Formats: sequence, C-alpha cells, structure tokens
Amino acid sequence: MATKAKLIPIVEVPELVRAVEAARLTGIPYCSLRDLSFRGHLPRVRLGRAWFFKRSDLRLLIEASTEQS
Repeated sequence: MATKAKLIPIVEVPELVRAVEAARLTGIPYCSLRDLSFRGHLPRVRLGRAWFFKRSDLRLLIEASTEQS
C-alpha cells in the first residue's frame, strides 16, 4: 500500500503584492492597473500610503480577460 506524500510549502508567498509588483507579475502596465482599481474593476488594499492587490484578484482579472477561441 502506497503512503501519501505530504506537501510542504518551500516558500510562503504573500497574498498581497504592491501595485508595481502586480504590474510586473501580470504584464499589465502599472497605470492600467491603477485605472482599473480606481474604476472599481479591480479591488485594492491601501495600507498607509501604499497600494496593494490580492494575488487571487489578479488571477480573476486575468481569467475574466482571457478569450476563448
């Protein structure tokens, strides 16, 4: 009988990423991400003076924007 392997995370990935990092990760220009968030299409988190986005929200935005052929 095979034993189940345990999944061990190698690196913890933070759920929140700064706006500049979100732009780098998604390939979406920073200004476009900012505009999407100001128009209410992409939720943002403000901590102090910095803007953050949730990785899960960025994934949803990309999935919603993906065209099916």
